[in-house]
Amino acid sequence: MRATEHKPPAPFGRFGRYPPGTWRGPPEDLLAKLPQTRHVLEYPPQDTQWPCGKPRRTATITVTERIPNGSDQRAKIVVCQVLVAGNNKPYTAVAKIYDALYYVPLESEGGYVVMYAEWDYSCEAAAYNTLQTTEKPQTPGFAPAYYGSWTFDLSLVLQGKMYKRSVRLILIEHIQGTSIRNLFTPKHSKSEPDAYHYDEAYRLRVLAQLLEGVVRQKHAGLDQADLYPRNVMLVPDPRKVTKPLSAPRVVLIDYGQAYITKYSRHGPIPFFEDKPLPPNPAQYFWSDGLNEFYGWCPAKWTTSEGLKAFQGWLFETFVRNNAAKFEALDEDHPLRKTLGSLPKKV
Repeated sequence: MRATEHKPPAPFGRFGRYPPGTWRGPPEDLLAKLPQTRHVLEYPPQDTQWPCGKPRRTATITVTERIPNGSDQRAKIVVCQVLVAGNNKPYTAVAKIYDALYYVPLESEGGYVVMYAEWDYSCEAAAYNTLQTTEKPQTPGFAPAYYGSWTFDLSLVLQGKMYKRSVRLILIEHIQGTSIRNLFTPKHSKSEPDAYHYDEAYRLRVLAQLLEGVVRQKHAGLDQADLYPRNVMLVPDPRKVTKPLSAPRVVLIDYGQAYITKYSRHGPIPFFEDKPLPPNPAQYFWSDGLNEFYGWCPAKWTTSEGLKAFQGWLFETFVRNNAAKFEALDEDHPLRKTLGSLPKKV
């Protein structure tokens, strides 16, 4: 496909987080009767104005591999070769393609497939742009590298007539590793899958990098809002490493539901964004328990006393050690009762 750089719209309307925007879609009484092909052709994605004075690149994108994507109801993800006009050598990337024609209509969201695609595209592009342009230091490599937002045209024949329609996509780094979820295996048919066959110290190093990366993104005004093992990639894949496991690169992927405060109805969050340093993970995750990471966290964290064990690890990892990297704990934090005699910066 021949693609052109595109300026995505600002995130709008979704989950009540963002202003409603100026979306033009079919009336509700027509929506149920309107075939999806007609819906996509008659209500195309909104146009945006490319910044004046900024060169607009074109590129040839050649798809080489399909990446399975969960329930496969929304964006399609592929590995591709990207040759930017004027360059001699292509690079490998992942394209996330927001093609409303292949979105599954969801009753809970009214069936507006073009709007779904615009929600996903505008939100994810804004998230990557935020991480790429923020002055707040991020954990190197914690998010995939971002290669911009693009658009291309596809031809479509309907009732003997040729139409052209525009499709949006983003290009990001091809992460050659595996998700944490892929490392889970059941011990027997009735057991819950887990990753306890990997050394606990290795799993805790991964968790420490993950939580630090998350609070640094919060400091930049972004919440990925979908923190699950399927969205945490490890590089290299520990299944392919023969020498003893060391700390891997931890990568948080999938920003299609991200919450970016500068675009939101409510604006920046003072506690996270107006401080010189990011919040301490012991502040942000203290009451969380990381239940979503059952099977990766130590087994003792899943017992009735598990939260205390998790909090003890937070204290050792981010308060007793590494505290200088983060803001001080709030004055009313439970640890303050224990650490009241210590310096304020703990």
